[in-house]
Amino acid sequence: MGMTIEECKEIICQNYKEIYRFALYLTNDPIAAEDLTQEIFISAWTNADTYEERSSIKTWLHRIAFNKFIDSRRQLKRYNVLLDNYEKNKVKTPDDFEPLRKIMADEDLSSLYKAIHTLKEPDYVCIVLHYIQGLSFKEVANVLRRPVGTVKWQINQAIKKIKDCLLDEYELE
Repeated sequence: MGMTIEECKEIICQNYKEIYRFALYLTNDPIAAEDLTQEIFISAWTNADTYEERSSIKTWLHRIAFNKFIDSRRQLKRYNVLLDNYEKNKVKTPDDFEPLRKIMADEDLSSLYKAIHTLKEPDYVCIVLHYIQGLSFKEVANVLRRPVGTVKWQINQAIKKIKDCLLDEYELE
């Protein structure tokens, strides 16, 4: 697919925030996410002629992002997928939100993120791609190069694990 410089710039402008957000979820480090995002778009630019239009540009970029993340993790020989900084992911609420309700909502959200963080990497990545990045099952399957049925099953199993984790947490209190 021979892309012009203008087309590449447009693709970057349209997809940068979403790809950066995905990189941030994967690395849990804003600086690493910025570096990874740059590598993703450099790779997309240099391999633009390999884009086959069987999937959307968004799915293609997410696939490149995931592959670049795996490559960088291998190079660094460290495993840093889990998010442990709740403040980075806190839902913004209106200033006039009732303080008690805000505290309860923050606690619930914090519990949900903790439960998500207990997942193993394959399940975690599926949850992030589908529920946080908003990709369809088919798009997640394309990014991870897995059958759609496998992705659906994996997400279903991950949701059960999250529910169990939340039930365990609330039963202990």
